[in-house]
Amino acid sequence: MLDSAVDKRSLRVLISSYDFPPIPYDLAEAFNRAGVEVSLLITSYGTEPPFFRYLIKCVNKFVRHFRFITGKTIRFFEKHPDERGNWLNRRFEEACDSFHPDIVLFVHGHHYGEAILERLKIKKIAWHIEPDDFVKLESEAAPFDIYTSFSSTTVKRLEEAGKATAYICHGVNLNSFFPRPATPKLYDLSFVGNWSPWREETLQAILSVTHNVALYGPTWKRKSSIPRSLFKKIYCGEKIEGAALNLLYNQSKVVLNAQRERQANGLNMRYFEVTAANACLLTDSVPELEDHFTPNVHLCVYKNCDELVQTLRNLLVNDELLSAIARNGYQKVVDNYTYDHLVQKLLNLTGSK
Repeated sequence: MLDSAVDKRSLRVLISSYDFPPIPYDLAEAFNRAGVEVSLLITSYGTEPPFFRYLIKCVNKFVRHFRFITGKTIRFFEKHPDERGNWLNRRFEEACDSFHPDIVLFVHGHHYGEAILERLKIKKIAWHIEPDDFVKLESEAAPFDIYTSFSSTTVKRLEEAGKATAYICHGVNLNSFFPRPATPKLYDLSFVGNWSPWREETLQAILSVTHNVALYGPTWKRKSSIPRSLFKKIYCGEKIEGAALNLLYNQSKVVLNAQRERQANGLNMRYFEVTAANACLLTDSVPELEDHFTPNVHLCVYKNCDELVQTLRNLLVNDELLSAIARNGYQKVVDNYTYDHLVQKLLNLTGSK
């Protein structure tokens, strides 16, 4: 907890974040419901000034690609006001000067110079929701009053280093993900996500059980070894989001999560969005899972492809089991893991109740 408490009734929070996924907007809604005034500073790539996008970025990319300069990294236009880092620093200062926040919440880490963060004499909280990078962890956390993370491993390392930290998992916006009771179940299973070797392996295993699958995600067309005729049947597109994604979850008997990768920690957003849509989630595991959910009660867990196949077969022939797990998962999330719950945890860290 920070040394001085902040009165929630007069609290102002500036949120610095990418705009996708729509975490800053979901946070803003929940903060507003809690009586907190919010301003958003969106830092997504592609929002920079035209001079950066069409000249600075292209020149530096060209030089790196053709290796015209070897040795230490050189960035052309490093001091130009429209260079991304300088532009972000300027926007950040302007946002603070105009909004006068009591707290700045940095989602996904930050892209500002350390000097500007050190000059900022208001409370700075980071919420890290990216894959762990322990090499840079302590230096990344240094400028912040509290460095929170959805990874329990990150939190443990920061605690050992004497850094103020807290574990904050994802939440869900119940206005975006919710049950649609009259929706027919069109698919035995759906999956949304980028291609990876592990995901390819899990999908191949699933196809030994059912071909009634809806697959979304980039790079699958180029990298997947699924036979073309079958791939065309199951592949629905590179991208799905918002209301269409909620509809897909409602149309699916089972929704797959295949998260396993090097240094995979933390529950991704799918754990909360799928269960909020009252669908049955079938997932591999991460260290934090059983701190939040009970396997075979709120969701189903597999350790390998053999378990995946057996569990999927059992679910698809047992509608009562499917419904019970989906119902239990939904209630667990609604009672514990909405953005309102998440915001209250963040406010508690500042001393606001």
